[in-house]
Amino acid sequence: MKTETSIKSLPGVEKRGNSIRISFTTRNGTRHKKTYKLDGIVMAPTGPNMKAAMRLVQEIKSEIKLGVFDMSRHFPDDVEVLAAAQAEQAKRRTVAQQLDIWRSSLIVAPSTAEGYDTAVRFWKKAPAAAPLEGQTWQDMPLIGEVPIDALVLSQVKAALASKAHRSGKTTNNYISVLKQALDLAVGDRLIPDHPVVGKPVRRTWQAGTPDPFSKAEASLIVANMWSHYPPQVAAMCEFWFLTGLRTSELHGLRWGSVDLRQGTIHIHEVMVRGKSKATTKTNKDRQIKLPQRALDLLKAQKANTYLRGEHVWDDPRNDGGPWVDERPFRRSYWTPTIKRLGIRYRKPYQCRHTNATMRLMAGQRLGYAAQQMGHTVDMFVHTYTRWINDGHSALEDQKLEQFLALETPDQKATGGIA
Repeated sequence: MKTETSIKSLPGVEKRGNSIRISFTTRNGTRHKKTYKLDGIVMAPTGPNMKAAMRLVQEIKSEIKLGVFDMSRHFPDDVEVLAAAQAEQAKRRTVAQQLDIWRSSLIVAPSTAEGYDTAVRFWKKAPAAAPLEGQTWQDMPLIGEVPIDALVLSQVKAALASKAHRSGKTTNNYISVLKQALDLAVGDRLIPDHPVVGKPVRRTWQAGTPDPFSKAEASLIVANMWSHYPPQVAAMCEFWFLTGLRTSELHGLRWGSVDLRQGTIHIHEVMVRGKSKATTKTNKDRQIKLPQRALDLLKAQKANTYLRGEHVWDDPRNDGGPWVDERPFRRSYWTPTIKRLGIRYRKPYQCRHTNATMRLMAGQRLGYAAQQMGHTVDMFVHTYTRWINDGHSALEDQKLEQFLALETPDQKATGGIA
């Protein structure tokens, strides 16, 4: 009869205190050492248990030789097996899960966050395939449920096709969000690449060109506002035309940024979707010199909001609170005014473009006009080229005519310019 000492060690099996350890080498050359368990219970190093452990080792070696060894089948609760399972699960992370992980990693401005969240919702709910005959988009599987390592370009294009009416800019914003989320997965080494990299899925789009009001139209709008609405509303609208502020700058203007003696306002903060932001769109502050009429409007507005020491222009429907965005003004005051006047509809933001074009028509220097509007000269010229020429074309043509008229005697004889 064998003693316990004689079975202390068997091929691939050894006694380790009150447990049994087995060892084997997989095909890739890795040596593994595992505690022998039965139904999750550590088995004591008795003779029968040592022999059972040896039979397990022989079974494992046979499976390794045949190429059918599965670590998780023999050691389901092993730390190494669980770690591998978690890694595999991460690799099978869905598009929706990856978007949430990417989004949670960001700290962005409220307005940017809203745009990102809209894009994330789109990708979670967008279909991953185009419907066949007799099917609808609602019948299709969702792209958010697709594992990130299984996502293909045709699925991305199908999702975009389901909302083909969206503008090119919106489409490109959505694509950018998906690309950033998948880039993060590549960075985390969950996937080697993804179908949005370098693929022609973006849509071309043209930024909206300025469509300003004429001076006469602007005067009609302001006059109609004064005759139909509270003075604060009419004054703000007229002030907008006179200064050309961005919507967020107009709503974010505080009395602390107003210098009535110098006739200037300091633009350095904005109001975006009800949230104050201590910077401008271009991250540069600027001083604006007010025309006299704009200065008079501010002096009159002091009686309404100055003592509170907060925003210059308050929403009269909001119990003295600031304008949170353009929509309340547009729906309650702007759109009805445009309809009453029969003027071709344009959004309130055209107040800014109207101011810019009037500056040019009045002959202001490009550098000064650009600075007052918060633009670089290059951007200002690119945006308002048409109006830079308007009002001066005849003068420029006259310069050429005068130059051509400076003929020499030889040129008069031949009738040529050279």
